[in-house]
Amino acid sequence: GTNSWKNGNYEEHCKNLSIAGKKHAQTDAGKAHYKRLSIISKEYHTKKYSEELIAIADILIEKQKYSWACFTLQQASAAALKSILSKKDESTYGDNLIKHLRLIGKHDTVPTEVKAACHNVNNFFTEARDLESVQTGTPINKFTLKDADKAKKDALAIIRYAYHFAH
Repeated sequence: GTNSWKNGNYEEHCKNLSIAGKKHAQTDAGKAHYKRLSIISKEYHTKKYSEELIAIADILIEKQKYSWACFTLQQASAAALKSILSKKDESTYGDNLIKHLRLIGKHDTVPTEVKAACHNVNNFFTEARDLESVQTGTPINKFTLKDADKAKKDALAIIRYAYHFAH
């Protein structure tokens, strides 16, 4: 339909336009319009994804699955930063929060507390998945409730920053 841009399919979107719309879609202004709509859609979906991951992390904390909660909170943080990068037309590849911060820093001064939160939460991505560092082959008991609570606090700070950046 006419909302096929939401799926990121420019060609499909053009097929569904009127003749005048098709001419417009081939102009620089039309291409810029499509790109802007794609960015808005991607930004919305990455922020929504962050919120869903926070809810999942809450369930994991409740079930005392702290390592998985920490990992999930890192993923929520990455999605939040990716919403900023999408808006600035920067690469959203990867999950390294520090790399994302560097790209965001080209456009904005990142608050010190957000930088500190990113450094803390970023460690959970590798440590929660590092199957070689523990004898059991899984980091299932590597993190505690205290770690998960700190990761959640930091992830929420990162998500708030992303939200305010977008508005």
